[in-house]
Amino acid sequence: MQHDLIGYLLGALDSDEQQEIRRSLEHDAELRQELTRLEHRLAPLEKERWQYDPPDGLAAATCELVARHQHADSLQGIAVESRSGGDGAVGEITTAAAAFAASPEPAMGYGNGWSMADIVVAAGIFFAAACLFFPAVANSRFQAQILACKNNLRQIGQQLHQYSDVHDGYFPAVPESGNLSAAGVFAPRLIEAGLTMDSRQFICPSSELAQVTDGYEFKIASIEELEQADAENLPMLKKYISGSYGYNVGYVDGNKLIPVRNMNRPQYAVLADSPALGLSIPVSGNHGQRGQNVLFEDAHVVFMNTSMVGGVQNGDNIFLNERGLIAPGLNRNDAVIIRGEQPPGIQLLNLRIEVETAPQGSAM
Repeated sequence: MQHDLIGYLLGALDSDEQQEIRRSLEHDAELRQELTRLEHRLAPLEKERWQYDPPDGLAAATCELVARHQHADSLQGIAVESRSGGDGAVGEITTAAAAFAASPEPAMGYGNGWSMADIVVAAGIFFAAACLFFPAVANSRFQAQILACKNNLRQIGQQLHQYSDVHDGYFPAVPESGNLSAAGVFAPRLIEAGLTMDSRQFICPSSELAQVTDGYEFKIASIEELEQADAENLPMLKKYISGSYGYNVGYVDGNKLIPVRNMNRPQYAVLADSPALGLSIPVSGNHGQRGQNVLFEDAHVVFMNTSMVGGVQNGDNIFLNERGLIAPGLNRNDAVIIRGEQPPGIQLLNLRIEVETAPQGSAM
């Protein structure tokens, strides 16, 4: 059961196995204590799990060590058989076997016939196996979360295309002001249109939101709830208005915000893992800050370890517009993904443009 608990903690089990462990934990106090103990022991590995890769050749070295240990055990067996008067078919004992067989008896305190050498070798094997096991399980979990997140975005992409089919080719528009002025309003718009009823579809499995809502029902606020919300409740409704994904609100033409029109562009970002706040290098906070899944206008999804589309030097940063702002694009090809709870940012953009274009020495 212990290895099942480790898999449960690392999210490496199938959903049915996870549910079975959960039910067992509800009725077994000792199992809950064991889970707490394992959590405590795995905590140092959890903090560092994305930082280090196993050394080159560790797998081969571990297998060689195990093979040597097994070979030594077999030689010991041969030596014992020879000393006990075997039938002679074994043949002559090698020098290594004789030396191994003639080793001193185990010291007191190491029961079950284990010598200090045995314990050291076993400890080495266990450590090497752990070095292989935990990174492999963590990487498997990481890849599984990326795949689940991609599936979410693909489904949302299909729904956005269906929405555009009946709205003159446009994806959901984001108002510049009012209670619905949040980049993530596209999600309740899709729900309102009957294109999806599953709020959890908007949760990336590696995001903080997935951990907060694990085991609890998550529901995106409806358009009606947002419109009727007062100043006290509105921020909470907007906080997770589009789950853990950010949205492209469009671009500015003059003083008007133009929503994204579906032209099936393969390098124009429409939706992505939500950008993190407070980082010097724009990246999503999901997936351990190692990258983000991005839904492009032609409905294909790619996991990118950079926020630059088309190359680091001359590419388009999906989290910043061409002026380096977290604000709408400056033209129809300037794609910017904004956090769901944030307003479009057109006021900030207009202010920045006014400051940059004002005559030198003039007062704003």
